Amino acid sequence: MTAFFSEYAQAQQVLAVSKSDTLFPTFNAALKDSMLHGLQLFLKNVVLAPNADVRSFYDSNQTFVDAKLATLYGVKAPASGFGQVQLPASSGRVGILGQAGLIAAQSQSDRTSPTRRGIFILESLLCTTPPSPPPGVVVDLPNDPTLTMRQVLEMHRSNEVCAGCHASFDPLGFALEHFDPIGRYRETENGLAIDATGSVNGAAVDGEAQLGAALRQEPKVLACLMRNFYRAANGRVEDDKDPEQIKNLVQSLSARNYVWSDLVADFVASDAFRSAPALPVTGSM
Repeated sequence: MTAFFSEYAQAQQVLAVSKSDTLFPTFNAALKDSMLHGLQLFLKNVVLAPNADVRSFYDSNQTFVDAKLATLYGVKAPASGFGQVQLPASSGRVGILGQAGLIAAQSQSDRTSPTRRGIFILESLLCTTPPSPPPGVVVDLPNDPTLTMRQVLEMHRSNEVCAGCHASFDPLGFALEHFDPIGRYRETENGLAIDATGSVNGAAVDGEAQLGAALRQEPKVLACLMRNFYRAANGRVEDDKDPEQIKNLVQSLSARNYVWSDLVADFVASDAFRSAPALPVTGSM
């Protein structure tokens, strides 16, 4: 189950990203390994702990750090190795979207990307595929040291052709703007105050902590999680008979007080897992 949630969060991507050596000299292979390991410990010992509410995936203030991550997160380092810590409210960091490894993986090498982060949330956590950019649209944004990334994107969105697509994912990504390209908290960018206001399905949020709290309560988020679990457990994409089974999974999770291990026990005993779809006859016996 830790492997499933790790894949769901695309955790391994942090190992493949690179950052500007000039801007982020501490971002190296050792830090990337710490980011991945800390994220996996968070999943195993917080989200999937005995009797834990799996919705803590989105808004828990508990995580795991070693000395490298503690410096990045601004918390006290454990005496050795990794230790569990409670993140202060001042960190602005909760749940999976507060994990530095995920943030770094969904950023550019030298700047943040509200668009990339927003698309990740939209596709992975809300199971919604955004439209492709219209033909001929310039998607490379200027790097203006006098503006915040939000301001650059707002100028880009002034083009009506671009605005329609960006309206579906940028408000999600803007909520993460307090985190720089390696997942470090910041109050300003280029000397300007960060504006981390955004929205989830029309509900206003300000910062990642509020975003995590909103995702915890959003029905579409749990339905998306169940859809991905259903696919992973059955080894196939759902067909037209499966949506009702996925809906039943959401109801079962709620009835089980959101304890993941109890949900899994229900699922493996159900027809949704024990019965395979019929295969077409392709030849005579």
